[in-house]
Amino acid sequence: VKNRYVLGRIEWFSSEHIDLSGSGKLGSEGIGSSEVYRALRELVIETFGQFGFATIQGSLQVKYWNECTGSCILRVARDHSA
Repeated sequence: VKNRYVLGRIEWFSSEHIDLSGSGKLGSEGIGSSEVYRALRELVIETFGQFGFATIQGSLQVKYWNECTGSCILRVARDHSA
């Protein structure tokens, strides 16, 4: 399986005001790669629907996340429909 790697920078609002865990509590513990994955999942579902997320669900992975710089590297399988 061939993969695509995407390098990007994510800018968050202050983590004191964002509840990424879905737990209802606000805090500033920091943003981990699992929160980045959850945010990406919600964005893909909002943009492409459940089917769009299902097509990448097995291959989407946050390979690298640096909270200080907002840099991340994502891995996703390459499309083979062509």
